[in-house]
Amino acid sequence: MAELQQAMRTPIPAGDFMRARANICALRKKYPHVSGECCGCYVLMQDGKPAYAGISREVYRRVFRILKEANHTSSTLANMFADMNVPLPGVCCFEKMHVPAYRAAHERAHRRIAALDVAIVPIEGAMELYLFGAYCAQHLRVPLLNVFRFN
Repeated sequence: MAELQQAMRTPIPAGDFMRARANICALRKKYPHVSGECCGCYVLMQDGKPAYAGISREVYRRVFRILKEANHTSSTLANMFADMNVPLPGVCCFEKMHVPAYRAAHERAHRRIAALDVAIVPIEGAMELYLFGAYCAQHLRVPLLNVFRFN
């Protein structure tokens, strides 16, 4: 947790992930602490406060995907932000986009996502990764939680 808190003090702006030709090599040139693709935990932060925490076996690739898809109507993160402001229970995401208030909330979410910062900490080992992800979300009290589904 100490390593993550240090990463949260020196986060990477989401804009650096969203640039047209952004990739991990570009991040490594700009941020010396970025060593390369790894398993890890990421925290998306708004105004210095944690908003979302997640884990991935390819953490940089996952963050690139989350942030680059933020400009599309199918963005899961934008949907989560919009759902917080305009809850429409039982309505599928495509139908929600036909509701003007929801669509406006979704567009605000795109702008909100572009202003986020990202903190990443490498974590090796599957067990440590999964346990840390849940612990991190609870410890940081992130308002948006991962949905874990078991089929």
